[in-house]
This record gives sequence, structure tokens and C-alpha cells, in this order.
Amino acid sequence: MDQNPETGVLSLDTGFSFEYLHPNDEDATPRDYFNFPDVLFPAFLTDSRRAKKDRVFAVRFLGASSAYPIDVLQEELVVNDTVGPQSLVIITNPISKAVRAYDRGAHTFKPGSSAAELIDESGLIWRITEIGLEPNRGSESIVERLPGHDAFWFGWFAANPQTKLYSGSDK
Repeated sequence: MDQNPETGVLSLDTGFSFEYLHPNDEDATPRDYFNFPDVLFPAFLTDSRRAKKDRVFAVRFLGASSAYPIDVLQEELVVNDTVGPQSLVIITNPISKAVRAYDRGAHTFKPGSSAAELIDESGLIWRITEIGLEPNRGSESIVERLPGHDAFWFGWFAANPQTKLYSGSDK
């Protein structure tokens, strides 16, 4: 504050009775928000294909957008898809539940023998890293990670009403 005396500081003392703390972490916000289905403010643009506060992994490329329900991703673990011009593979780690998207080019991936591996259509094993997918041999180059983020369905849909909602593979 000494160097920037005009800086505003956030406070938990808002004058409202809402608890801005997460039930599992006394320093996180908001405490009860994740435990009840209602939103804190009106969501005027909604879509009933999912519950408002269902979590989705969301991506957008050159005006096209898609939302992937986290519960579906946790069942499938590896999803090969295309969003606009971008071919991608979405990978869910079965242990940590973390979701990541990578450029898949012309490849089609399936789960490998561990949570850290994928296998492409030719049988080549790829290692999953935070930066990209690395082939374990051959002339293939590293495949880069793509931007994506977790969101609540109501928030993502309100900002992206033309979004495609992934409903699972046809298996």
C-alpha cells in the first residue's frame, strides 16, 4: 500500500450475510456456492441440456465453441473432436481428474497403459505432459497443448449461446 496508496483492497466484510469461504478451505471463496444448485445472480440466458452449475471443460477456436461435461470426460478419459477448424484431443486424468486439451493434428488417440500415456492410430505411444504430447519414438514432433478452462454450464452458455455441447461418444 505504501507504493500504491490509491489501490483498492478487497475485503470479506461486505455487509452481506453470504459466506465467501469454501467449505474445504477457509481461505477460498465462496463457502457454500459449490454446495447448492442455485446461482447467486440471475442467469437470463440459460439452457436446460445440463444443470446450471454442472462443470464443463470449455474451448473456443475462431468463433466456434464447445463444452464438455466433466462427468462425461471422467467416464471417457480421451475424447477426439474438432471445434471449428481445430482438431483436438481432450484428456482427463483418472486420478487427479485434471482435464487438458491438445492439438491432435491428423491423429486419433486412445488411452494408454497408464494415465500418463496415449496411443495413436498406428500404435505409437505418446507421453502426456503439461506442455504437450511427446512421441516416444519415430519422426513425430511434440503436439502442443491448447487453451481451455473449467466453467459452470450456465456461465459458459450465457457467454457462448451457439456452443456445441458434447454428449459422449457413440461407441
